Amino acid sequence: CVVVAPTQTAWPDDGCYALAYKDGKFVTNQYDSNAPSSYNANPTSGVDLCTSDGRNVKIRAASNGGTMMYPTSSNGAPTGTLKVFNSNGSLRYAGDTTQTNINSQLPR
Repeated sequence: CVVVAPTQTAWPDDGCYALAYKDGKFVTNQYDSNAPSSYNANPTSGVDLCTSDGRNVKIRAASNGGTMMYPTSSNGAPTGTLKVFNSNGSLRYAGDTTQTNINSQLPR
């Protein structure tokens, strides 16, 4: 639990930051003191994450308001299975992480 509740114009320093997916880009709240300012200055269509078990995962914007997710190696190269979700979160596609498959799912 957060010790100090967020207000309309300030968020507490909790060591974490939240991302929102808006218009095909990941952004943060301007009042989140832990968020890198680069997310709001230059919203990005992809986010690199590390799971609790140490796996690297990339999440990117996909066509039709969806998202795609795929594991990456330590150097950022796609590996494993590409999963694409509709805007409602249901699985729309699963396949190899070839660049052709990834490109076919990007917004146009």
